[in-house]
Amino acid sequence: MPAASYGHRIRIGKLYDSHEEFMYKIITVSGWARTVRAGGKDFCFIELTDGSSQKGLQVVVFKGVEGFDDVAKANIGTSF
Repeated sequence: MPAASYGHRIRIGKLYDSHEEFMYKIITVSGWARTVRAGGKDFCFIELTDGSSQKGLQVVVFKGVEGFDDVAKANIGTSF
């Protein structure tokens, strides 16, 4: 499986295969929300999947991120 997909995004499956390669680096991932839930008023959790692994990637989004209100209201299947 290639490590990157369109736009140099890292595949979630690649993160599980060799996470050491990506430690302490800023990376870009993309996919669809398997779940979205509030963690409180200042953050939310998204389980992101891109089809490259059975496992999803848990993403924590904090209120300071641009567009947080839209992210917090996202539904299952929303593309990120």
